[in-house]
Amino acid sequence: MILSVIQDLYNVTEHLLSLSGPAARTIAENRRILRPHVQMFSERRDALITKYADESGAVKQGSENWDKFIKDFTDLLNWDVDVALKKLPADTGIDAFSCDTATVRDLDLAMEFFVEAPDVQKETATDADTNTTPVQDVSA
Repeated sequence: MILSVIQDLYNVTEHLLSLSGPAARTIAENRRILRPHVQMFSERRDALITKYADESGAVKQGSENWDKFIKDFTDLLNWDVDVALKKLPADTGIDAFSCDTATVRDLDLAMEFFVEAPDVQKETATDADTNTTPVQDVSA
C-alpha cells in the first residue's frame, strides 16, 4: 500500500471512531497499525520541506527547488509500505448514518480497506433458471 493511501486511511479512522462494539475496536487497532507509517511520512515530508525551503521556510511553486521537491515528494507519496489491516465482517453496517462526519470518499476507503467483501455465490444458469424458451427456426 502506498503512503498516500495510508495517510488517507488514517484520516478516515478519525471519522469511524464514533462506531461502537467490535467495529470500534477493529478501527482503533487499524489506527494503531497505521500511526507509525503516518508519523514516518510526516517526518520525511518535513525533512523535504526543510531541504528545499527558501529563507522564509516555504517551498514555493516556481522556485528553483520546486521541481526537485515535487519529484522527491511524489516519490515519498508513492513509497510502497507493507501493512496488514484488520477487516470487519461485510455486514458491519459502516455507512453515512453511523459515521456522521465521514464523507462519501471516506466511506468508500473504509469499505475497500476495512471491510471484508461479501461472499458472492456463483451459480450456473440453466434454461429453467432464466425462463427462456428455445426459439424454432421458421425461415424454411
